[in-house]
Amino acid sequence: MTDTVRTAYEAYAATTGSLNFRGEPMPTWDTLPEPQRTAWTAAIAASTGNRWNSARPWLTADTVVLRGDTVLLIQRKDEPHQGCWALPGGYVDQGETSRAAAARELEEETGILADPAELTQIGAYDAVDRDSRDRVVTVAYLLEVVSGQQAVAGDDAAAAGWWSLDDLPELVADAIRMLTSTR
Repeated sequence: MTDTVRTAYEAYAATTGSLNFRGEPMPTWDTLPEPQRTAWTAAIAASTGNRWNSARPWLTADTVVLRGDTVLLIQRKDEPHQGCWALPGGYVDQGETSRAAAARELEEETGILADPAELTQIGAYDAVDRDSRDRVVTVAYLLEVVSGQQAVAGDDAAAAGWWSLDDLPELVADAIRMLTSTR
């Protein structure tokens, strides 16, 4: 991404005669202050569809929620993988632990409340090409609940439901690997 932004910046500078809107000389990419580099990177990312605009991996957290011989899945409301089934989860917010994010995403997407301390880490999943949007590393957690827990779809989940471990739909990404890590 950095090379793309640098090329775009240099092309823009060339078309303006290397003068900014005030008629002053534009700095080279190498001397451009960091806030301006960030702004250029965001603008190029928005124009190319890379909304995450990052050369670094993103951190996400998923939760495998088991109730007896069933697992809780959500059906994705939005792209990518709209309509496909997945584990509840999402991006870790700034200043948040992956465990806290897993509990937050679980509540947002399914209505199921969990104290982060109840979640047991089952693994980290970091295959370079596991997400089509960007480089994403996921920390997965396990939560076992008692029967009677109802799930209600919310946030970016179109549906939420309990599926038999013996009769699962096709799952996105490496959710099946996360499920098998629990057994």
